[in-house]
Amino acid sequence: MSRRTSVTRLAVYRILRFLIISLILTTALFAAAVPTKTPKKNGAKSLHAYVFDDRFSVVRSRPDVKALFLRRLRAGHRVFLAVGGLPSKNVKYRRVVISRKLSGWIPAAAVVAPGLPGDDERLFRYAASQPREKAMVALKILTTHFDRTPLRATALLRLGQLAEEEAGQLTVEANRKLAREERSLPEGVDEEDLFANYRGLDRWASNGVRIIYHKERDRFVYSGEAYLEIIRKFPGSSEAASARERLAGIEDALKE
Repeated sequence: MSRRTSVTRLAVYRILRFLIISLILTTALFAAAVPTKTPKKNGAKSLHAYVFDDRFSVVRSRPDVKALFLRRLRAGHRVFLAVGGLPSKNVKYRRVVISRKLSGWIPAAAVVAPGLPGDDERLFRYAASQPREKAMVALKILTTHFDRTPLRATALLRLGQLAEEEAGQLTVEANRKLAREERSLPEGVDEEDLFANYRGLDRWASNGVRIIYHKERDRFVYSGEAYLEIIRKFPGSSEAASARERLAGIEDALKE
């Protein structure tokens, strides 16, 4: 093999190597320049859903009422809809992710999603048809997670009214159930401690509804947070006028 032939082959090899390296670098730079597709903020939010009707809140292994029972979810539990984009309304079951280790199928009738059109109205209608406790949980979901619903002021007012009723019921219930306990209080605590830690308050505290014990009047009272939010966010509405009256009523009752 002549020296000229060897030099020619070496030159060709170097050129090919240069071209290959250039191609690899160009491809890498192009890939880095193309933005990664990320879900839109509103689209991601719509994938979160909330259990509101615990009559149907059983998660199963398949979308079949006879499939294996995995878990029943309480009202207010947040789940992740395992779908892309907005889920269709015309389905009987939703596939949901509950945790890293648990997923399954739940009846669509049990969940609502903030990004799904009409779910705010469905939730509000459900609350109107249910007894006080279930209605309060549903309204709390609506007023906490459905930021853009036009029903917000109305739902807040109804939530406050129901919370006032619940405070009155808890007063009667606690006085009946704690009557025997108050005779044998441990050292260092008094009746205020006993009532302020009443177990009946736990559910509402976990759902973000503040009902507190008023020592001077020996009763539970609603904090009025829903009314205050109406006045702050919807000051000129008819609901705001009603909220001011309800707050004044709570204050007058505590002064009596």
